[in-house]
Formats: sequence, C-alpha cells, structure tokens
Amino acid sequence: MQPTYTYRMLPTYTRDILLLSSNKICVKYDFTKLYSLSQFVIVDMTAGEFSNMDEKKKRGRRNPKETANFLSWLCFGWTLPIFSKGVKRGLQISDLYDPLKANRSVALGDRLEMEWKKELTKMEKHPNSKRQPSLVWALFRMFWVPFMLQGVLFVVLLLGLKIFEPICQRWIISYFDSGEKLMPQNEALLYVLTLTLLTLGIIFIDHHNTLRTQELGMCIRIACCSMIYRKLLRLHLTTVKNAAAGKVANLISNDVARFDDVLNYLHLVWIMPLQTILIGYVIWQSVGIATLAGVAAMIIQTLPVQSYLTHISAKLRSKIADRTDERVQIMSELISGIQVVKMYAWEKPFELIVSRVRKLEIKLIAHSSYLRAALVGMIELTGRGTNYVTMITFVLMGHLLTAEIVFPVATLLNTLRVTCAAELPTAVTSAGEAAVSLRRITEFLLLDEVKGMECVERPVPKGLVKNNANNVTNVILKNEADVEMKSLLRNERKSMVKIEQTEDSGIEIVKNRTGDELRHEIGVELVNVAANWISDQLPPTLCEVSLKIKSKSLSVVAGPVGSGKSSLLHLLLGELSVGAGRVSFSSGGGSKKTKINSRDIRISYTSQVPWLFSASIRDNILFGQPYDEKRYQEVTRVCALVKDFEQLPQGDLSFVGERGASLSGGQKARVNLARAVYKDADLYLLDDPLSAVDAHVGRHLFEKCLKGFLNGKTRLLVTHQLQFLQHVDNIIFIDRGTVVLQGTYDEIADAGLHVLDFLKTEKTDENEEAQDRHEDNITEKTTHTAATDIFEPIEPSESIEESEKLSDEKVATGIISTGIYKSYFLAGGNIYRLQSNDSIANEEAKSNWFNEDGLLRIDVAIQVCTALFIASIFFFMLRGFLFMRTCMNASCNIHNSMFSNLLCAPMRFFNTNPAGRILNRFSKDVGAMDEFLPKAMLETLQIFFAIIGIFCIVIFFIPLAIVPVIIISGVLYLVTITTLKTAQSIKRLEGIAKSPVFSHVGSTLDGLTTVRSSGAKIIDMLRQEFDLRQDLHTGAWYMTIATSTAFGFALDMLSCFFTSFVCFSLILLDDGNFLSGSAGLVITQCLLMTSTLQFGVKKFAMVVSQMTSVERILHYTDLPKEGPFITDKPPPSTWPSKGDLVFNRVSMRYADDKPPVLKDVSMNIKPGWKVGIVGRTGAGKSSLISALFRLTGDGLEGDIFLDGIDTKTIGLQELRPRISIIPQEPILFSASLRYNLDPFNEYSDSELWDSLREVELGDSVSSLDFQVDEGGANFSVGQRQLICLARAILRNNRLLVLDEATANIDRSTDALIQSTVRRRFSDCTVLTIAHRLNTVMDNDRVLVMDGGCIVEFGPPNLLLENPNGLFTQMLKQTSKRTSENPS
Repeated sequence: MQPTYTYRMLPTYTRDILLLSSNKICVKYDFTKLYSLSQFVIVDMTAGEFSNMDEKKKRGRRNPKETANFLSWLCFGWTLPIFSKGVKRGLQISDLYDPLKANRSVALGDRLEMEWKKELTKMEKHPNSKRQPSLVWALFRMFWVPFMLQGVLFVVLLLGLKIFEPICQRWIISYFDSGEKLMPQNEALLYVLTLTLLTLGIIFIDHHNTLRTQELGMCIRIACCSMIYRKLLRLHLTTVKNAAAGKVANLISNDVARFDDVLNYLHLVWIMPLQTILIGYVIWQSVGIATLAGVAAMIIQTLPVQSYLTHISAKLRSKIADRTDERVQIMSELISGIQVVKMYAWEKPFELIVSRVRKLEIKLIAHSSYLRAALVGMIELTGRGTNYVTMITFVLMGHLLTAEIVFPVATLLNTLRVTCAAELPTAVTSAGEAAVSLRRITEFLLLDEVKGMECVERPVPKGLVKNNANNVTNVILKNEADVEMKSLLRNERKSMVKIEQTEDSGIEIVKNRTGDELRHEIGVELVNVAANWISDQLPPTLCEVSLKIKSKSLSVVAGPVGSGKSSLLHLLLGELSVGAGRVSFSSGGGSKKTKINSRDIRISYTSQVPWLFSASIRDNILFGQPYDEKRYQEVTRVCALVKDFEQLPQGDLSFVGERGASLSGGQKARVNLARAVYKDADLYLLDDPLSAVDAHVGRHLFEKCLKGFLNGKTRLLVTHQLQFLQHVDNIIFIDRGTVVLQGTYDEIADAGLHVLDFLKTEKTDENEEAQDRHEDNITEKTTHTAATDIFEPIEPSESIEESEKLSDEKVATGIISTGIYKSYFLAGGNIYRLQSNDSIANEEAKSNWFNEDGLLRIDVAIQVCTALFIASIFFFMLRGFLFMRTCMNASCNIHNSMFSNLLCAPMRFFNTNPAGRILNRFSKDVGAMDEFLPKAMLETLQIFFAIIGIFCIVIFFIPLAIVPVIIISGVLYLVTITTLKTAQSIKRLEGIAKSPVFSHVGSTLDGLTTVRSSGAKIIDMLRQEFDLRQDLHTGAWYMTIATSTAFGFALDMLSCFFTSFVCFSLILLDDGNFLSGSAGLVITQCLLMTSTLQFGVKKFAMVVSQMTSVERILHYTDLPKEGPFITDKPPPSTWPSKGDLVFNRVSMRYADDKPPVLKDVSMNIKPGWKVGIVGRTGAGKSSLISALFRLTGDGLEGDIFLDGIDTKTIGLQELRPRISIIPQEPILFSASLRYNLDPFNEYSDSELWDSLREVELGDSVSSLDFQVDEGGANFSVGQRQLICLARAILRNNRLLVLDEATANIDRSTDALIQSTVRRRFSDCTVLTIAHRLNTVMDNDRVLVMDGGCIVEFGPPNLLLENPNGLFTQMLKQTSKRTSENPS
C-alpha cells in the first residue's frame, strides 16, 4: 500500500488506514470503520495534538476552574490564560474550554425532563383540575438548593456588609469635626482599615455571587433548550406548523435569554423589605422621624409607579415576542425559498411584508424602550429625591445638618435606592419577561406529540364499518404517554417470548418478542381505518381504508394528487393517529400468523421530498448505523451512486452542504433512498423515490434496488411511475382517501375496472414492455446501460470543495472598531449632548451647605437644591428618551439595510451560508440590538459620566489625588483594552457557536418524519448531537460571563485601592483645616464609585458583547450584490411580445476559481417553440435556467437575447417578471392563498379564481384568504405545483420555463399540467426540463445537454434517426414502446 503524507485531512479520505502522529506517538486507525456520524476525528497539526471526538473517548480542554487552587479561585486567576491568548493572537473555537460537569446539556436536560414528567403525572392524576403543568415548579425543584445558597450570600451582603459600611464612614467623618479633636489619628486609621476590609468583602462576595447566579441562569437556559429540542423530536406533524423553525429559533434565542440574568435580582424581592426595615432603623438613629418621610418617598416612587411601568413592560414583552416570531418565521421561509423568490422577482413584496411586520415590532419595542428609559431615569432620581425629602424634612423640623448625619444617611439611602429603585424593578421586569418566556415554552412543551404505539382494541363507529369476512384479531395504533422507543433496537433487548393461540384466527399474539425469526416477514392489514390530520374535519384524510400487504411483497400505492397516499405511509409510521378501524401487523405466512406489536417492527422510510443534512454523503447514508463496508458498497451500487462518487472531489466523503445544496435533485433523491435501503429493516415505506430521477435511472433503481437488493423484504412504494405496476406483487389504488381497489395487475386488468382508464392515460404500455424485455436487454448492451455505467461525468452546480471551504463562519478579530459605533449612531440619526453637570453642581451645593462656615443660608440652600433637583428630573428624562429614540432609529435602519442587502445578494451567498447562520442574524443578533443594547448603553454612559464627576470632586478637594487618578486611569485603560480584545473575541465565538444550534434545529424540523422512523437510536444520536453543539456554545458563554466578572472584579479592586488612598490621605495629610463636609463628600463619592462600578462593569461588558451583534449585522449590510435591478432604459411594457430566445456563446461558472458549468452554449429558439431540455444528472439543464434568470451574477459570459434585447442590458426586476417559471420544488409561503398567487395585488378576484379553475383547484379551497401553512404543508406536492402553474397563468408571459415541474407528481397531474400548458401557452415559447421523456416528445425541438454543452438540438423525430445519438439512447432506456411511437 502506497503511503500518503499530509498535513490536511482531505487527502487521506480515500485511504484505508489513517496514521496520526503526535509527540512521537503514532496511532493507527481503520479509516473506513472510524468515519461515521457519531464518531469522527479532528486533527490539529499546528497544535501538535489530535483527539477522537467520540463522547466516551473525548479528550477536551478541561475548564481551569476545576483545577484552580483557592487563591486562583478567589481572585479569578484561572481566567488569566484565556486573557493572555486573547491579547496575543485572538481566540479560536479550539481555545474554548469544555463546560463544567454540572453545566453539561445532557445532564441538565435529563434532570429537567424528569421533573417535567412529574408535572405531567400530576395533571394526569387530576384530569378535572384546571391547573396546568408548571415549568416553574419543575425548575424550582431542580435548582432550589443552589438558588437558596446564593440567597444566603445576598443576605450577608445586603443586610450586613452594605449597612455596616456607612457606619464606618460616619466614624471616619467624625474625625474631621471642628473644634477639639476627640478621636486620635490611630483610631481614625483603624476605621479606614476596617472600611477597606469591608469594601474588599463586598467585592469578593458580590462578584462570586454574581458569577454563580449567572451560571445558574445559564443552566436554566441550557435545560430549557434541551427540553425544547427533545419536545421537537416528539412533535405531532399537525402541530409542527405551530413549531415552525422561526418560532423555535426565537424560543432558543430570545426567550431563553431572559433566564441568564433573572436570578441576579430575584432574591431582592424578599430581601428588600428586610433591608428597608434595617436601614430605616439605622437612619432613625440619625434623623429621627424624618426617616419616615424619606422611606415613604422612596416607596411611593418605586412600588406604585415603577410597578405599574414594569407591568406594562411585561405586557409589551409578550406582544413583542409574537411579532418577533412572525418576523423570524417570514425570514425562515424567505431564506428557504430564496431562489424561487428571485426567479419570481418577489423581492419587493417580501420587503413590504417584512417591513410591515418589522414596523409593528419596532413600534412595540420603542414603547418598551421608552419605559426602560423612564425606569433608568427614575433609578437615579429616586436616590436624589429621597435624600432631598429626608434632609429638607429634617431641616424644616428645626434640626441642624452636619456632615456626620448627612453623608452616612446619604450612603444608606443610596444603598436602599440601588435595591428598591434599580434592582427591584429590574427583578420585577426580568421576572415578568421570564414568566412570559416560561409560558411560551410551556405552551410549546404541551403541544401534541406522536405517541408510542401499543396493541389495543378500539371499536369502530357506526357508519364506518364494512363487512369483513376475515375473522382475525387486529391491532390498532393507540397513543400512549411514555412508551420507550428503545424496543425498536432488537439487538438491545433479550425479552422473554409469550405466545397465545387463538383457535379461530390462527394468529399468535407475541408480546415483547425480539428474535430474528420475525425479521423480514412482516405483513400489514388495515380494516375500515379512518384517520384525520385535522380533528373533526369532513371528509377525513383517510376514510374506510381496508387493505392487505403480504409479507415479503412489493406493493405499490397509486392515485391522483392529494388522494392520501403519503398519509397512508404516515399512518403506518404512527405519525397519523387512527381515528377508527383496525391496523394489524403480523409475521409469518400461510394459515399460521404471528401478531406482533408495531413498535417491535423495524421500519425504514424515505420521504417524498429528499432530506439531507450538512454532513458528508456517507454520513447521510449511514445516519448513525454501523459502517458495513460490503453492504454500503452494494447499497451505493444499486442506488446508482458509484459514478457520482467518482466525480465528486472527495467521493462519498464530500460535504453536501445545507439541505444538500451541492447535489442535484436526482442525486439528493438517490442519497435519500440509499439511507432507507442501507438500514436493515422489516418494513420499507418508500414515498415516491423515483420521481426526481431520469427515466433510465428510475428503471435501474426499481430493478436493482427495489426488486433486487430488497427482495424478500416487505415494501410499500408510493409512485407515479406506473410503467412499473405490472412488475409488482400488489397494487393499491387510492382516491380521495379511500382504497378504490387492490390486487395484482392481472386481477385489475381482468376485472375491467375504471382505474384502467386512468392507467391508459399515462401513455405507457406495460404489457408490451414486459413482452419485449429481452429486446430491451439487447438495446441496453448497445447503449452502455450496464447497471452503473449509464452515468456520465457530472459537474455539480456548486463545488463540494467550495462548500467545505465556506462552511465555517468568518470570525472577526481584535477590538470592535470605532467605525462600528460610528455606524450605529449615524444610523440612529440623532447626536446629542449628555447632561451631567447638574450632578456635580448638586453635590457641590451640599458640601457648601454642610461645611462649618456655611457658604449659603439655609433658605437659599433649600432653594438651590430644589432648583437643581427639578433640573435633574428634566435632563435625566430628556436624555433617556432622546437616547432611546436614537437607538430605535438605529435598530430600524440597520435591520432594513441588512434585509435589503440580503435580498440583493446573489444565490452563491445562500448556497455557501447555512440557513441557521443567516437566521441567527435576524433572531438573536437583532434581538440583542433591539432590546438589550440600548438600555445597557444608556446605563453605561450614565455611569461613565458619574465616574468622571467623582474624579473631579476628589481632585478638587485633594489636589494630590491627581496622581492616583492618573495611575488608576492608566491601569484602567490597559485592563480595559486587554479585556476588550478577549471579551469581544469570546462574544464573536459565542455568536458563531450558536449558529450550529439553529441549523441543527432547522434540519431536524425538515426531516422530522425521517428521523423518528429511523428509531430510538437515531433520535438519541441527534439529541446527543444537539447537546454537544449546545455544550460548545455553553463553553463560549461561560467564558463570556467569567471574563466579564473577572474584569469587574479587577476594576472594583482598583476603586477599593483608590478609596483607601483617599481616606488615608485625608487623615495623614490633615492639618486641621480640612472641613468635615468636604471629607464626607469625598468619602461618599469614593464609596459610591465602588458600588457604581460593580453595576457599570456588567453593563459595559454587555455593551461590548451586544455591539458584537451589531458588528455581525453590519457585516450583512455589505454583501455582494446582484444587479442592476432597474435601468434608465427599461424594455417596453409589452416585452417580450414574441418569445424569440437566442443564446450566443454562453458560458457560466459559479465562482471564478471553479470550472464552467455551461460551455459555449449557442442556440436560436424561435417564437412559439416548445423546447424540451433533457440530459443526465448534472448535465447543465438547471444551469441553463440559472443563466436565463441571471442568478450567478458576474459568472455569466456571452449574450442571451430575448426578442432582440440583450438581457444583460436590462435590470433584474425588468427581466425576471417577464419570464414565467414553474420550479422543480414548488414553494408556498405561510400567508393567504391570494398572497401566494398575487403578492403585488395586480389581479382581481375573478382572475385569481379563473387561474385556480384552470388547474382544477377551484373546488379545493373555499376562499382566496385560505391560510397556507409553512411550506404549503396543507397541500400535497402536486397541488403545490398546480398553484405554481396558476401563478404562470396569471402572468401570461410569452416565455414559460418548466424546471422538472412534473418530477414529483402523479401522471394525471402531469397530464393536467401538460394539457394546460398546451392550451394556455399555445402561442408562447416554452422551455421544459424533463425527466420523463414522453412529456417532451411532442415538442418542436429537443435540446440534449451533457457536461454543460449542447450535444443535440433539433426536432425529436430527426434526433431519433441517429441510432447512436444520446437522445435515442436515453429514450431506448425508458421503454421500447415510447421509442417506436414517439407521437
């Protein structure tokens, strides 16, 4: 074996053995066994280390807090390594530590799930009780012990140290009393030392307590997110529309974010009354009955006024959440269907609808922000007002104010102010918002679930009963609350077998049987089954369904669009509950059958719409199953994937991108089928897997895979490929939810039933095909169709290498530039001066009043203080409202700019960026910019100016203090710069780590049925994957709060040093002339700085982190753009009037460094021609349409003329609306049917109804205002395609494109579309990309493409004259009948 030496992983993917070397140690891996979804390798050669990421063998980066010594823990020294890395080189994902063991997602999710089940059990025991399960009580039982321990620390802090601090302050001020010194200097120094130790105690307890409470809040968030995802895995399909990706994204971003900070203040609700009583008692000792006036003033300002405001704020939060849900949901649908939006030129309607929703949302957010501004202003004014009322009352009672009375009382009142006016309202507001979030999460957790299935007997209501000659014991599906799906894993269960014999039926009832003897012999019987997706809807989705499926048989379900074929599969999967009737599962054949429980059956399912997730192709096929090389190779062969693997850059290890963006439609369908086939199951449910592939590929899949590889298994196939019906064991025809007939093909033909009329319309003659199969075999030999040799080299529409290169989100480095702040405030449109001089003037007036000589008379001093107090009210409120208005303008303008830029971005951007990453900008980042940033920034600026005022006061009275002020300012600057680099880097990583969580949720929602049908093992695997992704985010978030706390701790230590310096300087430098009022003012301001910084640092860190969200959003305001959209010389309104289309040497590539996907294409399509475009997978058919619609931007070369006008010379909004298209994947949006047909409101109701009648949907809906579910979930795929045809009929353009529009629908709907196109577009130019060659045989021209080039172009009858032509070869592979009789 030839070795390969590499520093990158990709070259090793094609090797059998992987050798990893690190620190002179070499480890050998069997690569083929190593690589699977649940076990993969990450190699970091630059770091010289490697690790196996399997959970059991994982060697992650252990959090240094777990190994820190006491001193390092006490002073947050364990955070220094992360600061050091952040300063030196910036941080990467690999630098983040693993979460602490107590913070891991899986443990927290398990614990909360257990507590939540207790709540559900209570509800089940008391069904008549109005009490709903309480998520609050579940969380309380989970976290009450650590929560109460934090409460004890709050008591020590707020009822002990904080109150004793002003007492020490009064002792120190008494040293400066005029007259004879009664206190020795040493005693005063001892008091200063005591004050310093108290301040240090406050700092240590406060910051450690803050970190711990934030950690608890984080744990609540993690547990709730884990529960939300687990619930998502169990959601009933009928409720999925209530749990759309946008709403779930909002739940796991904005809603759960309320838990991060709520615990910081929640204890104050019960501590505040105790603190008020204790502080009131201490103040009483100084000012007597005047205490009542001050405390009453504070209570009046806080409880009635602020309580009312917080109540209004909570109501607004609930309304805001609903509007945000709506906006994010629209964005989710827009991102998913962006290609259709661009081809329809629907950017403007979406811009209008998003703007309308955003306007309502921002209006509510603005009201909430103004309330926050009022609350912030009242926080500051409450302290001043209370102090003002207390002192004025004390003076008016005839008492003399002294510094020993005023400043300690002011400090105590400030402490009470912080609790009552600042933290208590915040606690109430946060609790209210958290309560709204808890209610929303609880409502989500109470949505209907898909229950486990259990064998029971259910009576059939009268009117739904048919005579049944077979007297057998039946099984129906029953909802059971907590059935363990692990019973699906046979190899994990060793249960005893219990068999009961029924004399009259010959069926054995087997309970908990898991032996191999049951495998591959599953039979199914349905008797008079009725089922409904919507409760009480008439007629039901399935009505009086009776059928039998024999074991080891291949049965086909056929029927028109919307007849209930997919619903039948969902019924057998347990996704659709049985309303009436009986469903039986049995094993064995002949007269003796074994009845088995449905949950003991291993089912494999493939969905109608291919579902792929962001991983390698092999991961998508294995989907958690063990890698069996022999079986894997055989599966890829029978699913016609071998040649595709040879053409992909890394073969089957190539990354497929978001939703399989790197693969063609046919490739996605085959990978989707391969996943189902690879699983060794008892029952295979295959929902139309042949529709999206070429005719010859479909035949290969049917013969080699469905009839060959799966031979001996029970298979139920939904298909519209009716040419295969005579080769199956059983045919089930469904119409309007009822089984019309069932039997073999010969039985149906002999019966002469009307269904044969339907079969005849398909233009296929299966009998003749069967007679001439030997001739087909000869033909296959001459046309190179031996199994997998029929595939030519392909060129994927997007390079896999490109997908891998761009799959990682770009990480900004360094400190956020001033340009980000400048852009933010310029977007706000208002720049104003912050007023803070009134604060300094107010404090200076106090000092002059209380000094011994009294610079002001009492009456004048009262008037001055009153005037300053009134001025403070005015300026604080004005400042808050203006600032919030600026922030709201900024949020609105930046969001609109980002959204408009996103609409203008080329398709390449959407193909190389996961939907979760884009959605993260519009949910989490916009939420942070809207609600968190403005309040935090306002409070930070307020505190910043307060600190400047404190420094000015201290320097004024103690000029020598300028030295420590300069030193502290320098150190503060260095610490801030160091911290900012690290904090912003961590915050960026936190935002990036959140995107995979959104992507994982969105991907799970898309493939929910496939996931659940894969069994408990896969469900557990995806749950573990979610937990791992959440743990990665937890590691980033914990470092965010830890570094923020450490930063605050460092700054508070600086302020403590400054306070100690000032106090010692006052005493040591006192020459007897220093006034007590001045000393009291200086000490009070220094103490205030410490408590202010404790709060200000948190807000400062929040501003820095939230500005990262602004930075991420601003990145999306400078995306590459398509265009131009409009030009100065638009084409005439009647253009194109003919439909004359000319391609002149057109080449196209998706990226400058990628090979072209179209190569020198030239052709002339005359007006009115019907042109069929055919070719094998990856031949360039869809790329041709992309070139016509100019979806690739600058990657297009050559000229395309439409009615003589070069399409490059006109704008996109002038080109795309003039071309009608029916896309391969019909996209509908969650809006009214009217909006889906006519978002511009250009047509009358009668025209809309006419278009629906043209496509035979006039009777399917009752109103044009009929609400369409997300993705059109309440319509079948065929009906969605018909709605797309109705759109084209409305536009009535001269050029129509059908991009494999009939690939996923039955032949009757195909015939309806074809006949409608011929009738309504008879004089129009029509381009049809088709898999079914019979749909283009009557076209004027057929364009055959291969490898991005035109191979053949001409009338179909002339092309067929060339026996060696590619079109002839493809047609021969479809059927001999069609080849000989093309007309």
